[in-house]
Amino acid sequence: MKKLLKTILTTTALAMVLGAGVAVGAHQKAKVEKVEAAASAHQLIVKFGSQGNWNQANAKLAVYLWKGSGASEINTWTNTVSLNSEVNIYKLDYTFDGTPEKMIISRQNSSAGSTGSWGTSWAQSSNLDFNEGTYLNISEWNITSTSGWKISADVRSNQIPSFGTKTTLSTIGLNDSNNPEVSGSVTLAKDEEFKILSGDNVWSGYYGCPAAIDGCFSGGSKTGRSDSDPNITCLEAGTYDFFFDTETKRLWLSRQDIVDADGYASYFLSHVGCDESGVNLPSGWSDCASTYASLSAGGKDYLYSATGSIEEGADNIARCVYWYDYAVRVHPSLTKFMKNSSNIVRASSGTINTFGQTISKDTTAILATVIIVVASLTAVGGFFLLKKKKEIK
Repeated sequence: MKKLLKTILTTTALAMVLGAGVAVGAHQKAKVEKVEAAASAHQLIVKFGSQGNWNQANAKLAVYLWKGSGASEINTWTNTVSLNSEVNIYKLDYTFDGTPEKMIISRQNSSAGSTGSWGTSWAQSSNLDFNEGTYLNISEWNITSTSGWKISADVRSNQIPSFGTKTTLSTIGLNDSNNPEVSGSVTLAKDEEFKILSGDNVWSGYYGCPAAIDGCFSGGSKTGRSDSDPNITCLEAGTYDFFFDTETKRLWLSRQDIVDADGYASYFLSHVGCDESGVNLPSGWSDCASTYASLSAGGKDYLYSATGSIEEGADNIARCVYWYDYAVRVHPSLTKFMKNSSNIVRASSGTINTFGQTISKDTTAILATVIIVVASLTAVGGFFLLKKKKEIK
């Protein structure tokens, strides 16, 4: 018995250290601006090659777009954005039927409204061919030429002949570094290899992801891009969110059901209390139950089907469901709140095993909930901090 208790206490100390690491990591996440695509909503990027005349006097930026001519012409203005001498990349939104053919980039005066107009135009470019991304030198007042590039990225897969295109990422936004970013959802099979080919024909296996899904991938490079980046291999099948920075060529991978489940697991491990004897019911159970009820459907389904473990290297999710299963077995009066999105109660394990040792009912009076939640001393303040994305390096 003493040997078993010593093993458990050692496990407790280790898990507390791991829990503290998770708490620190959570504060390294930052949000990303993501533009949701609609049937007729589009975005374009204007990048200034230098600071100059256009940034003066609180001016704004807008773009006039059109296709066709005469009575059949279709035209529109983008929204306006305020120019800033410290920012050189701007995203503009517009609604259009199809793809514009031509555009004029306009410097709007400070009194311009939310949409560009000729009445508030201070300076403008000549008629330019339309590009999703446009590079211009604003040291000139009236710009006569620009260069453009395609803002998109292909996800290339070994499951497509000749490592062909699986998906094209085409929803345009700006990320936290104010860089153009394209995004989309991609369904990957187990052991599928993939890589990114950017719109300017650069291959990249450079990527990052939340710690919660780090074990879902291998290969590639997390430290920087090089021409020799290996392919990224998916180790857990599923649908992932892809966000590709077209400037740094870095891919951010996420999967919201796992991120949500991991966030809740951190919350559970930091909010369920226990007494030293293990006789009393754990505290905080009702709070964990109500927080679980607000969890996303994907997060619930992932936790519902997860395998519990406190083996060395077990992650938050594995430890959470292990101690949840243990608690409801030792204390049958506890509410079994862990359900999937169809409201089916998780079938908790009937036998709890700690490093190969089966804990029977004879030992529960001593052990009980003292080891249900070892991370309660490293409270992380709520799993909603982990909602969506992104580590910026």
